[in-house]
Amino acid sequence: MDTRSRSTPGAARRMRAAFVAVLLAAATLTVASAAPAHAAARLSVSSSLGGAVASTSGTTTFTVSGSGFQAIDGGFGGVYVGFGWVSGSSWGPSNGGVTGRSYDYVPDDQSKNNKGYQSFVAFPGSSTAGEAQGTMSKDGSFRIQMSVPGPTFTGAGGRRIDCLTMTCGFFTWGAHGVRNGANETFTPVTFQGGAAPAADQAAETSAESEVPAAAGRATSGRPAQAGRTASRTRVAAPAQAPGAQASAVDPAAPAADGQAPAEGGGDAPTADGPVGATGGTTVSGAAVIEVDRKSARPGGAMGFAAAGFWPGEQVYVVLGEGDAAVGPVIAGVDGEVAGVIVVPADIEAGTHEIRAAGAGSGLEAVERFPVRVDIAQTAASSAGLSGSLSWVFLAITALVLLAAGALFLKRRQDGAGVDADHGPGDDTHDVHDAGSQEPHPARDSHEPSGQTATLLREEDHR
Repeated sequence: MDTRSRSTPGAARRMRAAFVAVLLAAATLTVASAAPAHAAARLSVSSSLGGAVASTSGTTTFTVSGSGFQAIDGGFGGVYVGFGWVSGSSWGPSNGGVTGRSYDYVPDDQSKNNKGYQSFVAFPGSSTAGEAQGTMSKDGSFRIQMSVPGPTFTGAGGRRIDCLTMTCGFFTWGAHGVRNGANETFTPVTFQGGAAPAADQAAETSAESEVPAAAGRATSGRPAQAGRTASRTRVAAPAQAPGAQASAVDPAAPAADGQAPAEGGGDAPTADGPVGATGGTTVSGAAVIEVDRKSARPGGAMGFAAAGFWPGEQVYVVLGEGDAAVGPVIAGVDGEVAGVIVVPADIEAGTHEIRAAGAGSGLEAVERFPVRVDIAQTAASSAGLSGSLSWVFLAITALVLLAAGALFLKRRQDGAGVDADHGPGDDTHDVHDAGSQEPHPARDSHEPSGQTATLLREEDHR
């Protein structure tokens, strides 16, 4: 007995220690399995020539595959994929990078059916997936087709890019002005017939390498969008390249890749250049705007995003014919604008128009979108009204039934009381005179008749 009593506390302590150790091990495994390391975003490219190789003599088609990107389920926007030049490892917008200064890319239309020089990959379930060239899966992977026009081009920010002497490749950055360093990647590309650049020489690029057609854009860094043309134009003042006088610009320099220089001072804008900006040139760039169509409902706050404006310029957004407005909003470093506009509560269902206009550039972007009345809400209101009427009808019916039931019970109680007063042997009858409507009281069965009463009185006299 003593041995068992002494060994029991020690065994209990050992069991408790083992139990605690098991719990700690399980907690460690749970934490380790619940927080796996996020794979870094990676971009893989393969051309029709094989690998990350492009042709120096024409357009090259690439298959671009992404993996490990940060996918935001239902998030607004996604990532842009472009081909161009980057400056060092801190080129991205999350590090303060600006188009035309720390990176530049081949301009393209921001629509689904563009030339393939630039692509938009939307987040899974995003409301902006309608204009995207691809959609990112929930694990952060995607695959798209893109094209490289050649080793030389004028970038969206106005810089003259020569990939035979500069570091070029495919890179990704946050779409619609959303900066996210986790989704900024760069994959270099070499050109067949030309050696891969060993170092970035962009910082040594002289002002003379900037073509006149892009000189105005080099200072502003305004990205080019060859999509929707501005509905109004303006005449730009003569522009100068950074660090150079206007007289130093060579008018014989080519206006764009594969194009002859503009004559007479460059009156015609280039085809693949963003905008013509020499003296007397008519600015006819393009800008785009899109809305969050899921929130386009009466009284709702509808998100919008626009791109293609001048960086730092004032942009105002108008819904319909002044039904609602936002602005002025300052465009970002890539010419992007985003915000929220409140849809009027009394707006009619149907197709409506939203317009964004730049105060400095004169660019306008227009988008038509549907506004739908919440059918469920309307049905609920109708159902609520009919439901109220139904409740009124039911209440009246219930009151009528209660009154009828009370009357029925009262009559039953009155009938039961009369039966109790008369008893089972009572043969009393209500007698009515022929000319009277009032009932006569019933004669008591124990009351003596008239003859019997007379005999009794005579007997008493005797």
